[in-house]
Amino acid sequence: MCLLVITLTNDRTLQEVTKYIDKPVVRLNIDDIPFPKLSYEWNGNKFRHSLDNFDLDSVTSVWFRIANLFYTKEKAGSYEMLNRACREEMVFQLYGLLEKARWVSDPYRIKRADNKQLQLETARCLGMTIPRTLVTSSPEEAVRFRSDVGKIVVKPVAKQVLINDEGKLLAIFTNRIGLEDPVDFSLLPISPAIFQEEIERVFDIRTIVVGDRVFSISITQVGRKTNDVDYRDGRKGELIYNRINLPTELESKCVAFVRDFGLKFSAMDFILGTDGIYYFLENNPTGSWIFVQNGGGHPIAQEIAKLLS
Repeated sequence: MCLLVITLTNDRTLQEVTKYIDKPVVRLNIDDIPFPKLSYEWNGNKFRHSLDNFDLDSVTSVWFRIANLFYTKEKAGSYEMLNRACREEMVFQLYGLLEKARWVSDPYRIKRADNKQLQLETARCLGMTIPRTLVTSSPEEAVRFRSDVGKIVVKPVAKQVLINDEGKLLAIFTNRIGLEDPVDFSLLPISPAIFQEEIERVFDIRTIVVGDRVFSISITQVGRKTNDVDYRDGRKGELIYNRINLPTELESKCVAFVRDFGLKFSAMDFILGTDGIYYFLENNPTGSWIFVQNGGGHPIAQEIAKLLS
């Protein structure tokens, strides 16, 4: 019996959970170069799956930690692109082979749960309130939406960190678009985007669902970040965290939402509007949770460990 953790080299929060695990932990960093010694074999009698000569048939639970894979710039047409794809495929094949193990969560279900439009439709079916939203590659639709709604925000359809010529990582955050702001919508056919009604907020909320447990904190932006639409680039002292409880009915809907997608863990984002309404924004099936634990004093690591034990 052992726990397999599929993660990245720079995973700094792993030990927060594994210290509560009372069985052997095997770690697979899928971005390691050289790549770990992962093998699949049919020896004429049975199939064998191994990682660094460790028999993966003894895996009873898997913690899947991968949100996105980011790479430094590759030379166009280089064999490195093929090499990278082969390494990734070695890991992807593993997803369907350990079906008897408990996955937190199943990668195929995570992929489905990453569908932002499906998230909104599921949230709405459960009775959650969502902002007016448009996902489009049409410049005309974007112009119409801004005219209809007024103050809106924009964010990319895909999660991707960019890397400039100097090798610096760049992230695209949510940005505000005013009714009169000059915006060139003509590039939407090249890069579609998500547009949403801007909600006047009291504060942002990050909610972590682990099984049937729900943990939340409020996030208030101060100083330079006051009245901003995305807290993620906040620096030390610009974000104030407080432990909160969502309304009981909304917490139940959060648990139902995660179960509907077949997940055992998720990080959900809400806004408490100045109108007193809780607005669902999006769900992150492998989202960050450590700042919710630290900011709210929640026992999230222990609850994850219980699922994996």
